[in-house]
Amino acid sequence: MKKFLAFLINIVFFNIICFSLSWGQTASKGINIKSDTAKIYPEKKSLVFSGNVSVRNDKMSISCKTLTIFYKNSDSMQENPDINSINQIEASGRVVIKLDGKTATAEKAVFLPKKEKLVLSGGRPVIKNTDSGDLTISGDIIVYNMKSGEMEIDKSSGKQVEVTFINGQ
Repeated sequence: MKKFLAFLINIVFFNIICFSLSWGQTASKGINIKSDTAKIYPEKKSLVFSGNVSVRNDKMSISCKTLTIFYKNSDSMQENPDINSINQIEASGRVVIKLDGKTATAEKAVFLPKKEKLVLSGGRPVIKNTDSGDLTISGDIIVYNMKSGEMEIDKSSGKQVEVTFINGQ
């Protein structure tokens, strides 16, 4: 039971570090994760938080129905969790990510640590500048390269990619 608890704490801690560092942020007041359930599936090498998932610190928040972390092996996560221990992190079901005055919404968000990419898809993903309201980006798939800052917006349905700029007042 102690190993299981240590593993769970390490993977939860690492999950938040991945999300925080992926946007160049560090949490100065700690991290809070809430969900209805949390389960580990060793055979699938995954940890699943489900039901009203909420991840918060003083700089960002993520809410979704399900958050799944896919890891490479349990030994590396128990002993020394780092970016190389995680294959990917998936948030699904009404995903809302808030950070630095911006809000991203989608049905699914996938973080690929090795590629340093965040992929938003499903439900016509949208990124809004919520502080000033002067920029809205939407498409069927939004891929954000966290290292270079490049963003690729694609369409797969009949709707075109849309970017709206509003002049300052």
